[in-house]
Amino acid sequence: MEKRQKNKSTEKEGRELPFPVFIRLNGKRVLIVGAGKVAQRRVCALLPFGVHITVVAPEVSEILQRYEKEGKIEIKRKRFTEQELGEQPFAVLAATDEKELNRNIALLCRKRGIFVNNASDASMCDFYFPALAKGEGIVAGVCGDGNDHRKVAQTAEKIRRCLEREDESNVFKTQRF
Repeated sequence: MEKRQKNKSTEKEGRELPFPVFIRLNGKRVLIVGAGKVAQRRVCALLPFGVHITVVAPEVSEILQRYEKEGKIEIKRKRFTEQELGEQPFAVLAATDEKELNRNIALLCRKRGIFVNNASDASMCDFYFPALAKGEGIVAGVCGDGNDHRKVAQTAEKIRRCLEREDESNVFKTQRF
C-alpha cells in the first residue's frame, strides 16, 4: 500500500487538507455498502449528479426503499461480499456500522484500484464528501481537515445563502426586461 508523503506546510500545522476535484459522475456506477444515516446522506448527495447507485445492505430505510421504487437506485438486500466488486464500480462507499467490515471493504477496493470512502476511518479514504452548496449552474464543495465539521457546515451554509441571493438577483434582473 502506498504511503502518503506529508507536505512540509501541512506537517507543521499537523493537518492534511484534501485537494478539491470536481468529477463528472453522470452514468458512473457507485456502490454504497450500508443503509444507515450516513449511507442515506450519501445517496441523497449523489442522486442529482446522475450516478447509478447500488446499495448493499440486509435492511434499508423507507427513504431508500422509495428511491428504489422510483427507479433512482438499486438495492441488494444482503450482506456485502467481495463479489459485489466484480463489476468494478467507479467508487465504493463503505458506510456500515461495522468498522472492521468498512476497513476490509477499503482494503479490497485499494487492491482493485477502486476509489473508496471509509465512513468510519478518514485515513482509509481516497476521497471525501464535501458539504455541498448548489445554485443555478453552480456547485460548490466545502471540505476541511477533519477537525471541525461544524465550521465546514457553517461555511457551506454561508455559500448557499450567497448563491440564493445571487439567484434572486438574477431573477430580478431578468424581470426588469
